[in-house]
Amino acid sequence: MIWNIAKRLGVTLAAGLMLAVGLIAVAPCVLPVEQCFAVGQNASEGSTGAQAGSTQASGSQAGQAGQSAQSGQAGANATSQQAQPQQAQGQASDDQMPVTGINATTIPDLNAYGMSFDDTQVTFSGEAVGTIIDADASHKWVSLAEGGSSIAVYVTNEQASRIQHLGAYGETGDQVSVTGTFSLDCGAHQGDVDVHAISLDVIASGGARVEELNTNTFTIGVVLLIAGIAAGVVYWRMRERAR
Repeated sequence: MIWNIAKRLGVTLAAGLMLAVGLIAVAPCVLPVEQCFAVGQNASEGSTGAQAGSTQASGSQAGQAGQSAQSGQAGANATSQQAQPQQAQGQASDDQMPVTGINATTIPDLNAYGMSFDDTQVTFSGEAVGTIIDADASHKWVSLAEGGSSIAVYVTNEQASRIQHLGAYGETGDQVSVTGTFSLDCGAHQGDVDVHAISLDVIASGGARVEELNTNTFTIGVVLLIAGIAAGVVYWRMRERAR
C-alpha cells in the first residue's frame, strides 16, 4: 500500500511540474501581454550594446569639452593653453562633464551627467515611447528613450502632433530629434528632470514591428506540456486500476 501511494505521489508531482514548466515556457511566446513587461520603457533591443557605446561617446565628449573650457581661460599664457587641454582629457569626473554652448549629447548622458548639463541648451534624439500626456492648454509631455534611459520633454501641441508612432509592444516609435533647455530641477514643474523643447523634428518614422517567436523555448514548452498530460493520464489509470 505504501508503495502504491508513493508511486501515485511521484506521478502527480512529475505531472504537475512538467505542466507548470511547460506553461511558463509557452505562455510568453503566445500571449503578447506577457511580453509587454519586457518592453517597459520600450527601449530597443540590444540596450546593453547601446549603453556601452554611449559610455565611450561620453568619455570622448568629456575630453573635448574639457579642452575647449580650459583653452579659453583669461590670462593663461601660451604654454599653459597647450598643456591644460591635454590634462583635462583624463580628468573629467564620473558625475560631472564640463559643457559649453549648445551641447550635442545623448539621453543616457543627460541622466548620468545631469549636473553638468543643468540649465544649458542640449540637442539629442530618441524614440518616442509610451503616451503623449497633456501638460497644459498649449503643451504636452513626450517621453523619449535611448539605450535603456528615458527623459520627459515639454513640447508645444503643434510639435507633439508631428509624432505619429509611439513605441509599445509590436510598435516602433518615431525617432525624434530635440533641441531644448535641460533642467535637473525644473522650477516650472515641481522640480522634475525635463527638457523644454525649442525645436522638434521627426528624423525617422516608426511603425508596426513583428515580434520574433523564440522557437526553442516554444518547442521545449510544448514537449513538457505533452509529457505532463501523459503523466496525468498514467496517474488517472493507476487510480482506476486500484479501485
